[in-house]
Amino acid sequence: MGYSASFHSRVLGLCVAGAASAAWSQTLQPVPQADAEQLAERISAWDAARQARPRRVLVFWRCEGFVHGKALEYGNETLTRAGKAFAADLSNDYAVFAPENLAKYDAVVLNNTTALDTREHPFIEPALIGYVQSGKGLAVIHAGADNFYKAERAAEMVGGRFWGHPWGSGGTWAFKLDEPGHPLNRAFGGKGIAFGDEIYQQQSPFYNRAKLRVLVSLDLSDAATAAANGQRRDDKDYAVSWIRPYGKGRVFYTSFGHDQRAFLDKAVVAHILDGIQYAIGDLKADDAPAGLSEADLARVRDASEASANEAFAFLQDIAAHTFHARTEAANRAKLEALLKDTATSAHGKRVILRVMLSMGAPADLAPVAACLTPPETRDWAAALLAGTPGKAAAQSLARALQSPDSALRVTVLNALAIRRDAAAVAPLAADRDPAVVAAALAALGRIGDEEALKTLVKPASAAQEPVRLRALAACLGTLSDQGQARAAVRAAKPFFTEPSHPDAVRAAAARVLLLADNRFFEFGMKDTSPLVRQTVIRAADDVPVNVLADALKTAAPSEQAMLAAKLASRGDAASADAVAALLASEQEAVAVAALQALTRLGAGRHVPAIAALIEREGAVGRSAAETLQDMRA
Repeated sequence: MGYSASFHSRVLGLCVAGAASAAWSQTLQPVPQADAEQLAERISAWDAARQARPRRVLVFWRCEGFVHGKALEYGNETLTRAGKAFAADLSNDYAVFAPENLAKYDAVVLNNTTALDTREHPFIEPALIGYVQSGKGLAVIHAGADNFYKAERAAEMVGGRFWGHPWGSGGTWAFKLDEPGHPLNRAFGGKGIAFGDEIYQQQSPFYNRAKLRVLVSLDLSDAATAAANGQRRDDKDYAVSWIRPYGKGRVFYTSFGHDQRAFLDKAVVAHILDGIQYAIGDLKADDAPAGLSEADLARVRDASEASANEAFAFLQDIAAHTFHARTEAANRAKLEALLKDTATSAHGKRVILRVMLSMGAPADLAPVAACLTPPETRDWAAALLAGTPGKAAAQSLARALQSPDSALRVTVLNALAIRRDAAAVAPLAADRDPAVVAAALAALGRIGDEEALKTLVKPASAAQEPVRLRALAACLGTLSDQGQARAAVRAAKPFFTEPSHPDAVRAAAARVLLLADNRFFEFGMKDTSPLVRQTVIRAADDVPVNVLADALKTAAPSEQAMLAAKLASRGDAASADAVAALLASEQEAVAVAALQALTRLGAGRHVPAIAALIEREGAVGRSAAETLQDMRA
């Protein structure tokens, strides 16, 4: 019977639905009647899983590269006949990847698509990834892996990308079942097969067995299969079919399906249809990825300085794209064991610690604490302990402070600053080691709480006093920013009122006092220190506009420019006249700041004054012309 009339109309309608894609066309021939009847028999014999609800899939078959004509024709015919499992809509129009359209479907099937143009249609990648992550499915048949050369996140989601096909369609190849009893391998009856098809090898890092549940692989114990020319993978890992969780969704890929033979074969077509039902969510199956293998662990254990970054990227990819709690837990346990292993190189341990920064620290922190001693792992161990909540991590760092190693103690103090543990840091401000004292004072400044302040208000040695004062300024700012205004003001007043203190400390104190009370602005603007005056202007976001405008009259030129910019940021047109008065300034920076501010505040009444400035040379004339042009726009 071949394609039905409804099939042709559905394809035609979807092919020409988008004007942007209408220039592309691919004519499919009807499947011969005898083969169509055989396809119907295969589908009838297939034991489909029960639909949880009526299902619909989108079958996309556009080819910008090699066109697998027979696979498109027989694959599309098969999927439209699989009504007992799902309804299928066919399309070769990129417009169907619009998120609102994808939402209508339970799964997307890429039937032998090639070289999809994600450069001209960049929305495809985020739309497809978001669709699967939200809980939907993706099934990819054969050349669907010959895509996403400009969309690597999508290639990673598929789990592989075309890297040649040493096993050509003219040969018969041996296939083994990685899991004979897996539900998606039920069609093979527990035994591997010999079959004629074209089989891809997959490129790393897109293909990584640790992130996948591999179902079928090439059987290299077969001489002909092992002897195929063009093999490029050193690990000889040639997976054919796999599944994986991805976000909340599911992905199925098979390399079967180069031509009509896969769809006419009872076992292979059932395997493909089972994969689609898995992607939909109706065929329940264990999809926990394989996780880290012994070879993977050896790669990390034996990492050198030269290979450490590559090993880290490998582990980080697995950690980010496993999407299965059981496998994630197993991977974590393997890495924790590797961290304890004395055979693991220092660089290997550094790799593990870096990955644990995103995975979270292990329950047993002793191996992490042990990594504080070697310089190669110290920084990463300290960073991991710094970000790990609880007493155990704090105690591990505190114990390390007892070490005579000055560099180690400095590193630990930085970690304790991140934890905001002033109680542990404060005693080190009186240490005999100058480097440790400086690190402790700086850490207290970063911690910025009342406990830290108690130490920082005490004078230090002459050599350390500049460090203490910088830390004190930082502490005052942090106290204020974190809502401890009362304590900040109490500490800031004596430092501001005593002119012998460095300007940086007095400026930090002035900022605290202004944030606590806007009325301090006028007092601060009268200070003799330019740094203090500039600091209060920067912090004057809540000072009334009229107060800022009045300050323009008596401020120094550099501060007038800052005040004009501050008024512009407030956007109150009532201040425009006060700002316009600065147009007469002989200071170029002040006049330019006034022009820029008037662009935002409204310059209608001041056009003549602005126009007169066009004749001035330099930045003022250019800025005046730009201001008038902006007004006309």
